[in-house]
Amino acid sequence: MRAIVDKMTSFTTLAKMPWIADDIMAPLATDLSPGQFAQLAWAKKRAGSELRCRLGGTPSEIGGESFLIGSEENRNVVLMFLGAAAPQPPPPGTGPYGPGCIQR
Repeated sequence: MRAIVDKMTSFTTLAKMPWIADDIMAPLATDLSPGQFAQLAWAKKRAGSELRCRLGGTPSEIGGESFLIGSEENRNVVLMFLGAAAPQPPPPGTGPYGPGCIQR
């Protein structure tokens, strides 16, 4: 996610966004629209300090492919990323896939 945000917040990408949004979103499996994804990138760019977020989920395998099945907490992580809620670290004991954000 961080690499995507860094790429999306470059001046060149932001200038081209109306024409390339579908190409950027094509390889991603998400229910966010290109506009919402651009808003996430812009919020990150404006934040100034580094905010590391994990959406979290449950590891699963479907048809031989590995996936993380999202949890209800993903909504809260997006709100933290957008600045609508204070960043909260992943809960203790949630392992490597716990949802949450860390401000650095």
